[in-house]
Amino acid sequence: TEGLFRQPGPCATFTSMPEDVLLEIMAQMDVNKDLLSLLSTSRGLLALGLPELLGRPLYLYNSDIPSFRNFLALTGPRSFWTLRRLALDKMRPSQAPLIADILRRATSLEGLQIASMFVNRSVTVRNALVSMKSLQQLNLYGPCSVKTESKLAQMQAPLTDLFMAFSSRLGDPIYCLSKFQRTLRCLVIENAQFLPVVPPLCYPKVAELEIISCHKPLFYILATAFPKVEKLNINLEGEDYSSNTVDRIRKLDRVREESLDWQKQHGGWKALQSVTADGSSLFALGIQGKLSYLEITSELSFTDHGD
Repeated sequence: TEGLFRQPGPCATFTSMPEDVLLEIMAQMDVNKDLLSLLSTSRGLLALGLPELLGRPLYLYNSDIPSFRNFLALTGPRSFWTLRRLALDKMRPSQAPLIADILRRATSLEGLQIASMFVNRSVTVRNALVSMKSLQQLNLYGPCSVKTESKLAQMQAPLTDLFMAFSSRLGDPIYCLSKFQRTLRCLVIENAQFLPVVPPLCYPKVAELEIISCHKPLFYILATAFPKVEKLNINLEGEDYSSNTVDRIRKLDRVREESLDWQKQHGGWKALQSVTADGSSLFALGIQGKLSYLEITSELSFTDHGD
């Protein structure tokens, strides 16, 4: 019974816990407010947890900026020089200088996701984006402005993966992105127009291609520009091809003839293994050859015309 009434010793602090326990706790924490706030409380925790923070993607929303500013006040921007992946969402124009500074200092950054409207409205962020040299994966979600599109052509980074929504149907991504034709492996483009050109530029390393709501793409131009594509995802719903009219049927037939002629002359899509497409796109593609995977996202129907 004597042990039951023994006076308790001093309470152990959080930082006195074994390092492996602390690291396990940090690994389970949300990387935004929780982990940033924790690391801001102690230089010892900062030294221990910074590799954990930099080792996984950092997602920053507008509401996280106060915690982020406090963290930088303790560590200085230098701590983010080895950050590899960063996602920014719902940023405000007033936060542009801070974000641009991080982009300039994060010299090891490989993956960046950022709302295009934020880039469109900020000259400082666009200039910081252009100056990045280590970037490999770029996701600009939301429509880009013409200024942003033109800045992409000045980028120094050897992009391998790109998601981009163009500002208008007058854009031509095959030429706008010509700077990356020797490095791109994965390309997702939205709201762009493919123009029939001779000879088209070639993107020999692109293995994954996704086209969303693009205007009148000519499929033989796609196959020529992306000869090594293995996985194709294409959706033209909402465009001219998806309206159920006689004119639409004629357009589909014409594009299908062009695609079949190209495949006959060039041996078809030689590397293509997987296709996900709406019915209209699949009909117009007229793919010749074997596929290991095929997914039809919507049907092609001419029932209104009795066919």
